[in-house]
Amino acid sequence: MIGVDKNLCIGCGKCLQVCPNQAISIFDAKAEINQRLCSECYRCLEVCPREAIGNKISINVVEIRKSLQNAKDRLGSLKAKVSLAEKIEK
Repeated sequence: MIGVDKNLCIGCGKCLQVCPNQAISIFDAKAEINQRLCSECYRCLEVCPREAIGNKISINVVEIRKSLQNAKDRLGSLKAKVSLAEKIEK
């Protein structure tokens, strides 16, 4: 997914000119990308003078929480194994 950093965009319209799908418009002097029309050809990234256009990372909070819990569980398991190994060594 491609997005626009509104803090960097100067609304020059260069991206608008190269988009083959007319997925980009200028609103309030900033570029906006219609994700339904965007084919991710990356032409807009190549022409943006401010590097305001880039890949947006979609964050799924639920998946992150699951991954974090799994990591905590594995760490707990490792700590238990280390503790057991230390007791056996003594």
